[in-house]
Amino acid sequence: QGDTIHVQPQTYSEQITIDKDLTLVGAGANSTIIQSPNVLPPDNLGKRFIVQIRQGAIVNMSGFTITGPGGSPQWGISVKDGSTLELSHATVTRIRESPGVNGGTGIMVGIPSWLAEEQVGNAVISQVVVSEYSNHGICFMGNGSTADILKNEVIGYGPTSEIGQAAIMVADGAKATIMQNQNVSQN
Repeated sequence: QGDTIHVQPQTYSEQITIDKDLTLVGAGANSTIIQSPNVLPPDNLGKRFIVQIRQGAIVNMSGFTITGPGGSPQWGISVKDGSTLELSHATVTRIRESPGVNGGTGIMVGIPSWLAEEQVGNAVISQVVVSEYSNHGICFMGNGSTADILKNEVIGYGPTSEIGQAAIMVADGAKATIMQNQNVSQN
């Protein structure tokens, strides 16, 4: 199942791409923070992300905060290329562009078909706080993408005329089990 890396409590200004099986254990969401750097080079789809899981990697991640805006990320965490993320005891916050016309999605699993055909991702997201996003809190897209979304809080940053918000979105053929989430709202 890959290596295990214990990450010390600190704020890291990083853009991270994971393309192998890995377990990342932070010291706690209030202590181990991955902050968007001021410059975020886009991926092959032209999207700016803070953490991206790709090439079929299986990643377990817990005890972190992933935060923007820094380089104005479009996606806080992106899971694509048939990869799998198990995310728990974490916070994903302040994911938005400045201004947020093209959105900001806290966690994007799979890829919308209009961006890339047959791009799927899989995830188990539990006990995660997703807040202050401008477009989607948690979004699952793509025929074949699957998810379990359990015991999370998903809260947008409030009313906006920039773009529509959705707390949890499952679309474009994706399938999800959504249970025991609380405070699910756009504002």
